[in-house]
Amino acid sequence: MRQQKFVKKDGNAAITEQKNIKKGRRRWVFYVALFVTLIVIFAALFVFLFMKVSTINIEGDSRYTDEEILAASGIVSGQNLTELLSGKEAELVERRLPYVESCEISVHLPSTVEIKITEAKPYVYMVIGDDCYLLSKELKVLERVELTDTRIQGLVRVYAGTVSRCVIGDVCTFADSRESDMITEIMAEVEQNQIYPAVVYIDVTNRFGMYLNYEDRFSVYIGSIDSIGIKMQFLVKIVNQFESHETGTIDLSNHKEAAVHLDD
Repeated sequence: MRQQKFVKKDGNAAITEQKNIKKGRRRWVFYVALFVTLIVIFAALFVFLFMKVSTINIEGDSRYTDEEILAASGIVSGQNLTELLSGKEAELVERRLPYVESCEISVHLPSTVEIKITEAKPYVYMVIGDDCYLLSKELKVLERVELTDTRIQGLVRVYAGTVSRCVIGDVCTFADSRESDMITEIMAEVEQNQIYPAVVYIDVTNRFGMYLNYEDRFSVYIGSIDSIGIKMQFLVKIVNQFESHETGTIDLSNHKEAAVHLDD
């Protein structure tokens, strides 16, 4: 006959076993947390002790020297790389050096900083009171010059409404914020249709009644910004039909039908 032996487990022993299991789990969690904390501490120490700026590479065309760009950025050798992650250094360069259209700063571990400069160039100009300002394609204010300055020759003059802010190093802004977009949109189409050298000025003072002057020969009524691309294409086709000595006015307010009046 087969005999089976049953042993009754002590209740206290079972409780003790469960407590030991929980203790083991807590101990395991504690060691894992301690390990992760140590890794973070060592990583932080490595960053702050060893990731220092030792090499600075400056790329791109610029009228400014490397020393001027570095001084504007505030970056110095030995500086911790983590301090350069906010992007404020690039903003400082753009603000302090007007002829920098954009500045991009990137960090390459363990100790290299790369600064990429895109140079701003005079694209249009505006006269405000007795002052003349050169502006970039992005309408950044580059410099205040005299009206007799030869650098304004070949640039398009912009007539606009009330200027709310015109500070060298910053983007020019207007009381009517839509004027900035209209200026850049018109100029983009002027350039796209390869008539930039022929345009003497654009006038966006009245956003529903804008004008453009072509070679001091034609006063071109644009009207609104609607269908500006088609209007500029239309303009090119129209002026190509006239002799270089002919002058007059062109009404392009209706992009489907233009009206031309030649001077006597």
